[in-house]
Amino acid sequence: MAISYNHQWCPLHHEVSVPTRHRDLRAELTRHDAWDSRAHGDSLRVGLLVAAAVALALAASQFREKRSLAIATVDDIEAQLAALDPVTKAAVVARLSTDAVKTVHDKRGSA
Repeated sequence: MAISYNHQWCPLHHEVSVPTRHRDLRAELTRHDAWDSRAHGDSLRVGLLVAAAVALALAASQFREKRSLAIATVDDIEAQLAALDPVTKAAVVARLSTDAVKTVHDKRGSA
């Protein structure tokens, strides 16, 4: 490094060509931008993962609620059927079976 006689030597005043300083500055900014982009990308990825986890937890909660409602309904129907006398129970089961067959045929016809 050459020392200028007009100034005291200082790291800011040492003789380096302008293109070299510009290239060094550009390289430093590029490294900083790349790090900054990775940090934003990681933040976005973490945010999306958190949102997906919250959505999954909400869906699981709703599923558990609907499942418990379905189980309670089935238990209620089974209790009502058990309380019927055998002849009435057979008639109800036959009616439910006929309605189920009709529903299946209607759905296949409309599909």
